[in-house]
Amino acid sequence: MYAGYRIWAIVTVITIAGCTHPTTNWTQGDGYRYRELSVQGRSRTGFTEVDSQRSGIVAVNAVSQDAIIANRHMMHGSGIAIGDVTGDGLPDVFVARLSGPDVLYQNLGDWRFENISVHAGLDSATRATAGVVMADLDGDQDLDLLLTMPLGPGAVYRNLGGGRFELVPNASGLNSSYASTTAALADVDHDGDLDAYIARYKRIALADSLPPAAITWEAVLSEGEQVPKKEFQAHYRFTQVGTKVIRSELAEPDGLYLNDGSGHFAPVPWTEGAFLDTAGKPITSTPQDWALTAKFYDVTGDGIADLYVCNDFDSPDALWIGIGNGAFRHAPDHALRKTSNATMSVDFSDVNRDGIVDLFMTDMLSRDYSRRLRQRNTRIPLEGPPGDLSFRPQEMQNALMVGRGDTTFTELAWYAQVAASDWSWATSFIDVDLDGWEDILITTGHVYDVQDLDAQVIEQRRMASAPSWQAARRLLLHFPPLALENVAFRNRGDLTFEDMPGGWGFGESADVAHGMALGDLDGDGDLDIVTNRLNAPPGVYRNSGKEDRLAVMLEGEPPNTGGVGADIRVHCAGLPEQSKQMSLGGGYLSSNQLIAVFAMRSAPCRIEVSWPMGKHSSVNVDTANRLYVIEESGATHPTELQSDSPMAPLYTLHSQSEPRPEQEFDDFQLQPLLPWRLSRRGPALAAVDVDGDGRFELLEGAGRSQTFRLQGRSILDPLSGDATGMIALPISPGRIRLMVGESGYERFPDSSWVHIYDIAPNGRELQHQRIPFGLGVPGPLSVADIDLDGDLDLFVGGHFIPGAYPRAANSHIYLNERGAYRLGESLSGLGAVSGSVFGDMNGDGRVDMVLATEWGPIRILINGEEGFSDQTELYGLQSFQGLWRGVSIGDFDGDRRLDIVASNAGWNSRYDRSTKVRLHYGDFDANGTTDILESFLDPDMNSYRPSRMLADLISAIPPIQMRVTSHQDFSTTGVAQLMPSTMENAGIVETDIYASSILLNRGDHFEHRPLPAEAQYSAGISPVVVDANLDGNEDVILSQNWFAYPLSTPRQDAGRGLLLLGQGDGTFTPALQSGFEVYGEGRAVSVGDFDGDGQDEVAFSQHSGATLVYRKTSYKKGISVEFASPTDAIGAILCVVYSDGSRGPARLVTGGTGYSSQNATTTTLGFSGTPVGVEVIWPDGRQPATVKLEADSKVLLTMQ
Repeated sequence: MYAGYRIWAIVTVITIAGCTHPTTNWTQGDGYRYRELSVQGRSRTGFTEVDSQRSGIVAVNAVSQDAIIANRHMMHGSGIAIGDVTGDGLPDVFVARLSGPDVLYQNLGDWRFENISVHAGLDSATRATAGVVMADLDGDQDLDLLLTMPLGPGAVYRNLGGGRFELVPNASGLNSSYASTTAALADVDHDGDLDAYIARYKRIALADSLPPAAITWEAVLSEGEQVPKKEFQAHYRFTQVGTKVIRSELAEPDGLYLNDGSGHFAPVPWTEGAFLDTAGKPITSTPQDWALTAKFYDVTGDGIADLYVCNDFDSPDALWIGIGNGAFRHAPDHALRKTSNATMSVDFSDVNRDGIVDLFMTDMLSRDYSRRLRQRNTRIPLEGPPGDLSFRPQEMQNALMVGRGDTTFTELAWYAQVAASDWSWATSFIDVDLDGWEDILITTGHVYDVQDLDAQVIEQRRMASAPSWQAARRLLLHFPPLALENVAFRNRGDLTFEDMPGGWGFGESADVAHGMALGDLDGDGDLDIVTNRLNAPPGVYRNSGKEDRLAVMLEGEPPNTGGVGADIRVHCAGLPEQSKQMSLGGGYLSSNQLIAVFAMRSAPCRIEVSWPMGKHSSVNVDTANRLYVIEESGATHPTELQSDSPMAPLYTLHSQSEPRPEQEFDDFQLQPLLPWRLSRRGPALAAVDVDGDGRFELLEGAGRSQTFRLQGRSILDPLSGDATGMIALPISPGRIRLMVGESGYERFPDSSWVHIYDIAPNGRELQHQRIPFGLGVPGPLSVADIDLDGDLDLFVGGHFIPGAYPRAANSHIYLNERGAYRLGESLSGLGAVSGSVFGDMNGDGRVDMVLATEWGPIRILINGEEGFSDQTELYGLQSFQGLWRGVSIGDFDGDRRLDIVASNAGWNSRYDRSTKVRLHYGDFDANGTTDILESFLDPDMNSYRPSRMLADLISAIPPIQMRVTSHQDFSTTGVAQLMPSTMENAGIVETDIYASSILLNRGDHFEHRPLPAEAQYSAGISPVVVDANLDGNEDVILSQNWFAYPLSTPRQDAGRGLLLLGQGDGTFTPALQSGFEVYGEGRAVSVGDFDGDGQDEVAFSQHSGATLVYRKTSYKKGISVEFASPTDAIGAILCVVYSDGSRGPARLVTGGTGYSSQNATTTTLGFSGTPVGVEVIWPDGRQPATVKLEADSKVLLTMQ
C-alpha cells in the first residue's frame, strides 16, 4: 500500500513527517507497528466544516443547465477518493468532475492541500468523470486510479511513484463504451489480486434522445403484441406483475473483471457459469439494470466476497453470494423481502453488534412530512399476486437489512427510524461518537425537486403549449431547487437511531452533495469527510471528536497490499465486539481510505485480523489513542480449531399443504381509503381429534368458494364467502361439531352467517344449522360453558359492517341448548373484534371474555349473574388503544393469575410508535356511503393531518378539492380545515399503542409491557401460549406479517414466525433458532400432536399460501394431560405440583384463542423441579383437585 513499508519494518523506532506534527514515532512489534495519536484540544462530538479557502480544496463540480437538459444523468454528480497516492504517509484527495479536468490534491498537513494535477499528469483530460477508486491494481505498493465515466469509456492511471501517473491504454482491460458509475474491488477468485466490478447506468435515456411521441406504448410495441419493435428491443422489456404489464427501459450491463496479477483485467461473461440463479443454474441473459452503486463485502462470514448491486428505477437490487473461484449465486428470493426503489448506495456494518453483517441502502423519502405530501413517488408501486413469496416489492424509502445469520435479512428501516433521509445519495457507517456503535452518514440534495407535484402540474400545462420538443425539455428548469442538509443518524445501541440536529455538524447548511469519502486527513485517528458538491466546492469536514479511539490499517502481502477483504474484529473492555472489513470502492461514485477506526474506553483490547488468504493476526492493545499497522507478513495460519456447532433449531419443517391462493377482491371499490384490505384475514386453523385415537388432526379454514381441508383432504361443500373464525370439537364417538363464521363482505350486500356442522370422521355432513349474522361480518369464534349448564356455548365476535368500516358489527353469544344454538345476548359497542378467548380472569369460577379490537382496547368482559359486563375501564385497559388482532391468555409470571398476550401492528411500519392515529368516518360527500379519512397527530402543528396524498382524498371525497388550492396548500392543512362542517360530526376511532404486548394480571388492574423488540419487527397476528422448551415457563408463539395494504403503504414482511421463551417472571427471550420460516402472511397458529409422536407440533396458516407444520427436533419429556371428555377440558386451568409443595404457572385450556386459532385439548406441561401431580380447576368453579402423576408422565382427567 505504501512504498516506505519495506524500510519501516526493519527498525524498532522510526520517524516520518506527520499531518500536524513535524515527526511521528513508530514502535515496532511482532507483526505490527503503532504510533501514538494526539486527540487533545477537541471541542465536541461531530464535525466542523473546513473553509475551502483554508483547505485549498476549491475544485467545483460544475454542471450547466444546457448539459442537464441534454442529459439528465448529469444531475447525478461525481465522487471523491481518499488515499495516499504520493507515498508520504498523508492521505490525499481526488475530486472527480463532470466538466473540466479532475483534480488531485496532495495533503500538506495542517488541513492544507495543494492541487498537483499537473505534476501528476492528470490535467490534460477534459472528460466527464463520475466515479473514482484509489487502489493498488498492480500490487506494487502504491495506489493507482480507476475512473468511471457517465458517457464512457472509463480510465485507469498507473501510479509511477512520487505522485505521478500515466494513463494505461485501454484502461488496462476495463475500457468499455458503456456508461459507468461506481467501481468496487475485491479478490473474488481468491488468487491474491484485486478484481473489479463496474456498475453501469446508461449514457442517455430515451426520454432525452427521442421526443415523447416516439416512445409511447403504441410507438414502441409491435401491433397486437407485448413485444417491442425491432428498433426498441435493445431498449425496453415488458413484464407482467400480477394483472399489470410493466414497461421498463433497459440500461447497460455491468461488468465483472478478473485481474491477472499485473493490473490487467479480463471481462467475465455473464452467462457462462460465473453468475448462477437462485436454483444454482447459470443465468441465461445478461442483466441490463440501472446500477448506481456496487459494493463487495462478505455478508455470509465464509471469507468469500459477496456483492450487492444498487439499481435505480424498476431494476431490482441484486445480492450475489460469492461461492468461490470468482462465481456468484443469486441470493434466495426470501433473503430480502423488500428493497428500496431507487437504491442510490449501500454500506455494511454490524449495527446491533450481534456478529452478523447488516446492510443499509438509501433512497429519496423526505424526512419532512409536509414535503412528502407535495412530492410524487418516483415509481408506481406494484402488488404481487397473493401468496407469491418470490415477489419483492421496491419501496421509496431507505432500507435497513438486519442479518439473521443464514443469508436472510429483516428489513427494519421504519423500526430503526432511518426510513427517510430526503433525496439521498452516498451513505457510510462510521462511529462518530466512538461509543462502539456505528452511526450513519448520508449526503443529500438534487438540482431540481422533480417530485414536486405542483411543479409537475404546471409543467404538464406548459408542455401542451410548448412550440417544440427542445422547448418542452427546458421546462425542467422551472422545477424548484432541492438543496438539502446532509443527514447523520446516531446509533442508540438498540437497533434504533436518532436524527442528529445539524447532522452532527455534517448537515448544518443545505447543498447538493453526491459522492462522499472518509479518511483520516489530519492523522488523529478518526475519520474526516470530503463530499463532492454540485456547482460548489467540495465539502471538507474535520472530525472534532475527543473520545478515545483505536485506528487500524493493514499492510497486506503483494499484490493485495491494502489487505482488501480482511475482517477486523476488536474486543475491548466495556464495549461490544466491534468489526469492520477492509472494503475498497463501492461508495456512491467514491472510495474511502483503507483505515478502520474503533471505540476504546479502557484497556485491555485485542485486535483480531482474518486475512483474505487465510492467515490470522492477533494484537493486544494496552493503551488507547494509537494507530496500528498490522502486517500480513507477520500473520500465521491458524491451527484448525473445533468451531462451535451452530445451535440446533427447536423446530423443523415437518409438512406443508398445497398453497391455495384465494380469489382476489377489490376492497377499495367499496371504500377507497381503507387503511388495509379487509378480505385477506384467513385462513383459520383448528386441532381436533376426529376419531378419538388421541392423535389430533388439523382442520384448515377456507376462502371464498374453497373447501375446508381435514388433514389435507377436502370436506364439506364450499362456502360462498370467506370462512372467518372456526372451532371444531368432538361431541360424541364418530361425531365432530364444526362451528364457522361466513363473511358476506365479498358478496355485499348479502348477509353473513354462522354455520354449525355436525360431521363424521370422514368429513361427511351429518347435520347443519345455519344462523343469520346480519350485514355485519363475523370475526373470531370461541366456546366455553358460559351459563354453567355443562355444555359449550358460542361467542361470535362482530368485526365490521361492509362498506361502513370502521363501524363495528355487533357481537353475539349463542347458548347451547341440547346441541341447538339460540341467540342468548347481543353485545354492542365493543368495537371491531378480531380476537377472542374465554378464561376466568378474576377467579370467581366463571369464564370471562377477553377481546382484541381494532382501533380500540383489549376488552375484558366479566361474566356475572346478569350476564357479561364490560369492565375494561375498571381494569385500566381503556387507554391502551391499539390495532389489536389476536389475543391469548397464560400465566407468564407464575402467580397463577391469568395474564394476557395480544398482537398488534408492531413498530416497523409507517405508524410511528409514539404517534396517535385516527380514522374519521362518515358520509363526507353526502352520497349515502361511509367515507374514511385517516390522520395522525402532528406535534409540530398540534393538529391532526391527513395520512394520504391529496389525489387519493379527492378521488374518494371530491368536495376536498374545494378546500385546497395546491399541494403546497394541502401539505400545511389539518383535517379540521379540510372539511370543517362535516368533520365536526364525524365518527372517530383512534390508536396510540402499536406494540404487541403482554398485560400482567395484578388482581385489580393489568400492567402493560411491550413484548421484546423482535415481536415488533412486523405485524403480530396470532399469539398462542405453549411451553415450547418444556422448562416449566409459559412461552408464546406468534405468527407475523401483513401485506394487505394499499399500494402507497409498504407491506409488513419482516417476520417469519416467532418463538418467545418465557423466563417465568413476565419477561421473554426470543429464540434465535426457533426453526420457523413462515415468510408469507402468517395467520392462525394451532398447537397439537398431529403425528402421534407424543410431542406437540405447531401449524401456521398463511393467507393464500401453504399451511406449514413444524415438529420438534429433539425429544424432551413433559407431562401430557388428556381429558376423558374434550368438551370438559375447555376452560379448565392446570398447573404442575412439585414435591416441595410449590406449583408451576397456570395453563388454561381454551376453545378458540389467538387469531382464528384453536389448539388441541390435550396439552403438555413442562417442569423444572420434581413434579408429583397436576392440579386442575374445572370450569364449573369447584375447588381445585390434584391428580397424582403416573410413571409415564401422563395424566387423564375426568370431571366427576
